[in-house]
Amino acid sequence: MNKFNKAYVITGTIGSGKSSFCNILKELGYDVIDADKIGHLILDESIKDISEIFSKEFIKDDKVDRTKLGELVFNSKNELEKLENFIHPKIMDRVYLECEKNELKNKPYFVEISVFFEKCGDKRFKNVVVVYAPDEILFDRISKRNNLTKEQIQARLDKQIDMKTKRKMADYVIDNSKDFDNLKEQAKMFLNQINKDMQ
Repeated sequence: MNKFNKAYVITGTIGSGKSSFCNILKELGYDVIDADKIGHLILDESIKDISEIFSKEFIKDDKVDRTKLGELVFNSKNELEKLENFIHPKIMDRVYLECEKNELKNKPYFVEISVFFEKCGDKRFKNVVVVYAPDEILFDRISKRNNLTKEQIQARLDKQIDMKTKRKMADYVIDNSKDFDNLKEQAKMFLNQINKDMQ
């Protein structure tokens, strides 16, 4: 089993700002492997499988209707498990391939995995970064961005390990409770630290 020594997993919860943090890293010239994007690609390639596992009503315009599928799986533990058992191994296989390519480069790279602690916790990754924001900020961000009710947001958060526990499990914590400029400053300090550690 290959160890990904130059990889830094970026995780958190919905609304904590993982993607904003990863976008900053990309702007600063670093490679980011996005497990969610890979998952979307795999879903679009798996119309036949999704139709068989869930039914044809989850296919719209020759694509998986992610909104409809999301409503189903976030309201049913069994349906969520069905989806995760199908898609998660496929996502991780592609993530590992991308990691192997990045290990050949002489610089850190990043892997955004929303459910790292919940579904992965993979020992191949030795560095885990949690992007953190308090609950009241999470709810505000998610309701504005995703147009979800408080109950829908809570249902999604309940499927994930709580933030306090994730922070304890992390090797690095990025506090995203302030504005974007503050997050950018933290990203720069974090990069300085890990680049020094690699020397």
